[in-house]
Amino acid sequence: MELLDVTDDKGKLLGTTKDRKQVHKDGDWHRVVYLWVVSNGKILIQRRAATKDTFPNLLDVSVNGHVMAGESCEAAAKREAKEELGISISKKDMMPLGEKKISYKGGGLRINEIACAFLILGKKISGLKLQKEEVWGTGFYGASEIKTFLNEKPERFIPFQQYMLDTIGEIERILKAEGGSS
Repeated sequence: MELLDVTDDKGKLLGTTKDRKQVHKDGDWHRVVYLWVVSNGKILIQRRAATKDTFPNLLDVSVNGHVMAGESCEAAAKREAKEELGISISKKDMMPLGEKKISYKGGGLRINEIACAFLILGKKISGLKLQKEEVWGTGFYGASEIKTFLNEKPERFIPFQQYMLDTIGEIERILKAEGGSS
């Protein structure tokens, strides 16, 4: 059982915890983390494992996961990076990209998330150890490549394509300001 803090649509804690599956069934707002890993100017994309109960086999951001009850977004990002990819990160490695609201209805799910997004830029990434229950595979791709694929084959991605496109645009602006690549 994964207990999550229920929030309002602005991310304010409401003092209630619920199981993740119930939160997705009821449409409660809750916090998640999206960690975007960039190395040598390319973005790490993962394919979710076939055994995932939500969005199996679909392409996703580098790391994503729920913020557990009582956990901070930063702590959740560090935990998920270690669990899904086998990489250790610190708070200083994480550039905040802000919080975004994401909603989805379909397949018996009513997902309302406050997504805390972070960028990992300039950290040497090697020797990934994928958690087979979570991640089937990964690859580094250029931003334009991902955007083209998102527009041409949206069904291959988690159903948050607009969020992904917007965030990739933000990452491109950061990379340009940083001098191209990391």
